[in-house]
Amino acid sequence: MKIIAPCKSSSLLVVCIGTMLIVQSLHAAEPTEAEIKALIEQLASPNAAPKVQGPDAVYPKNYDKKAQAKVWEAYRKLEKLGPIALEQLAQNIDDERYSLTGDGGAADDNFNVGFLCRWILEQQICPFEKTVYGEGYTRGHPQNRVVEGLRGKPPLRPDFISYLSKNPEQAKQWAKRARMMDLRLIQLSALEWMIAEEEKDPKTYDEVERTALKVLQREMAWSNSALHSKKWFLSK
Repeated sequence: MKIIAPCKSSSLLVVCIGTMLIVQSLHAAEPTEAEIKALIEQLASPNAAPKVQGPDAVYPKNYDKKAQAKVWEAYRKLEKLGPIALEQLAQNIDDERYSLTGDGGAADDNFNVGFLCRWILEQQICPFEKTVYGEGYTRGHPQNRVVEGLRGKPPLRPDFISYLSKNPEQAKQWAKRARMMDLRLIQLSALEWMIAEEEKDPKTYDEVERTALKVLQREMAWSNSALHSKKWFLSK
């Protein structure tokens, strides 16, 4: 009779079992495609879009705030899903159904489902500060004596984002591959693209700007976590 030797260390067995349970738990926590689809569908508000008159939106008397709270809930959940939701978000960037109303900058604005899908995609893939460093840039820091003009718009569109408008089908295929990738690696790839684009135009993007991006690139390379966008277009 062949006797199977017991594990040399009971603590090792506990660790093995614990690891298996953690892995199973992580897989169980991942939303299904049907659940992601349902969240995107939940972005479509049952309310009619309010009228924006001046800086503030004028809401209809029958505007259902409880129903609208579910729209916001879906938006926040989708923001946190990461790469697993990229494919379905990319498939819905042309959805023109009204979703929600929020702070659009100088005034309130109405946003449709497609805009939110694109926004989440951009902020997931390219969550870098939309500031160009150096002298004479439109979006530089005020203390650097900003010169208003056309210079300095950062190329914050990695190849995938460009595909959204130029080749949506290619964007969808990219998103399908990326859904199982690490978000930090996706962001590093986008940052590498930005640096390469700026180096093609040294007159617009000077050494100060390119150095700032390279410092961020090194920091991200040593980091274990993805960046989270600090830019919010919504007041809530």
